[in-house]
Amino acid sequence: MITAFQIDEFGTTAKTDSNQVLRSNARPPMSFDYEILTFTSTEKTRFWQLDKVNLTDEQCAEVQRHIDSIQVNTELTNELTQNHQAKKILAQTDWYVLRFLETGTPVPDNITDMRRQARENVVS
Repeated sequence: MITAFQIDEFGTTAKTDSNQVLRSNARPPMSFDYEILTFTSTEKTRFWQLDKVNLTDEQCAEVQRHIDSIQVNTELTNELTQNHQAKKILAQTDWYVLRFLETGTPVPDNITDMRRQARENVVS
């Protein structure tokens, strides 16, 4: 059973009651607009145009129907987890590259190596 569900800029993430994390690169279409969608036991919200809004009962029912339709694909989940982690590393270290472009301060070798490895791990 899925206990938490979130859609953000990295795709869809769900967590099961056995603490398994499922990932997908799909953004399911909903009848409402959203940039980020969070659906847990304590929070049922969506961000749209920088506003955080509680989901209506109808929207909650729609999200629950989508969650109930999720089929587990372990191979895809593992691939997307690696992809997510690689993109996160790149996003967190982008400032080194920007600093280099703006000031000429070299990017440390360990950061360059980590970014190269992360780019190799990103699945298109």
